[in-house]
Amino acid sequence: MLILHPAYVAGKIGEICGQEDLGNPTSAVNPQADRTKQRWLVRVENENATESLVVSLFPREFEIFKNDFEPF
Repeated sequence: MLILHPAYVAGKIGEICGQEDLGNPTSAVNPQADRTKQRWLVRVENENATESLVVSLFPREFEIFKNDFEPF
C-alpha cells in the first residue's frame, strides 16, 4: 500500500497490520469512537530496513494496491 498522508511518511510503502482497536467505546460515551473505528495500523519500513514505524491512518490517507502495484 502507498501512504498518501501525513507528510512525514507520504510516498512510502506500508503494510496493513489491522484495524485499530481501542477496546469497546460507545458513541454516547465517546463521540470520537465512530471515527477511531475507521483507522488502520500500518507498518512503514525504514529505508535501511533495520527499523519500522507503525502509524494509525484513516483510509483516505493511503491507497491499496495488489500484484506489482496495480490499483486495487
